[in-house]
Parts: sequence; C-alpha cells; structure tokens
Amino acid sequence: MAFITNFFNKFSAVKPADVFAWVKELKGMDDVSAIEFSATQLNTGIQRDLFKDRQHLTQLLLLDEKIHIIVERVTTQYVNIDHINAELEERIESTVFLYHRQIFLIYISLLENIEDLDHDSMHIMLARAMINAIQMIKWRYYRYQSAPATFGYNYLVFTSS
Repeated sequence: MAFITNFFNKFSAVKPADVFAWVKELKGMDDVSAIEFSATQLNTGIQRDLFKDRQHLTQLLLLDEKIHIIVERVTTQYVNIDHINAELEERIESTVFLYHRQIFLIYISLLENIEDLDHDSMHIMLARAMINAIQMIKWRYYRYQSAPATFGYNYLVFTSS
C-alpha cells in the first residue's frame, strides 16, 4: 500500500516551474516593487513547505542569487543618493529589510527542519542566513546613521554538484 501512495505522490508533487512561475512577472517591475513581490511570494512558498525537496531548494538558491543582484543595485543607489524623498527612503529601507528578513527566516527554517544532515547545500544556507542577519542589522541602522563608506559583501554563489 505504501508503494502505491508513494507512486501517486510523485505525480502530484508541485514542480519547481509551477512554484517559481511568478518570477516572469519581475521583468516589468521597478527594483523596489520586484523585491517586495519576491518577498511576498517566497513567504507564500515557505508557508506551503515548498522548499524542502532538493529540486525546489536548488531553484530557491538560484533565485535568491538573482534577486540579490536587484537588492545590491537598490542598496548602491540608496547609499549614493544625497537627497531622497522621505517616503521613498522609508519604502526602500523597509522593503530591503523585510526581504533580508524573509530570506533569513526561510534559510533558518530549512536548516532547523532539514531531514538530510549531509545535505550539500547546508553550508550555503547557513552562510546566507548569517549574511542576511547582518544585512538586517545594517538596514535598521541606516535610519539612524549615515551609510558606511563601503557596504558590499560577496554573496555565496550556489553551484550544483
């Protein structure tokens, strides 16, 4: 009986292409809206436990790298703009902070609930969780202090084995 259940579960599983279909919508958005939308979609994915299998986790890591480029671009613009509208400044601060928070929570949740202790992406998830925690601290202090002269960091690039 278990064989039949496992057999049908394989066919009813959600495919990564279906889970990440929303990525196509990012092309028409401005950077801040794309970050907000991505955070919302990733939150939905973690609530539905979609990132637990290897295929979805690989897609998540690759997607995080692509969105990270947008986040870095917004961060660079934010740091280099001398005079910025107060509403835009607050929107950027909260959007980028919440994105880093969402990614941090996803990686921590995955690390706490990972079944395969020898998972080849564990070190990447742990490092990215720490990087995003640092970024959350940095963005919280942007409200009260000026941006540091250098802010960049190298993001861990995922390479599948």
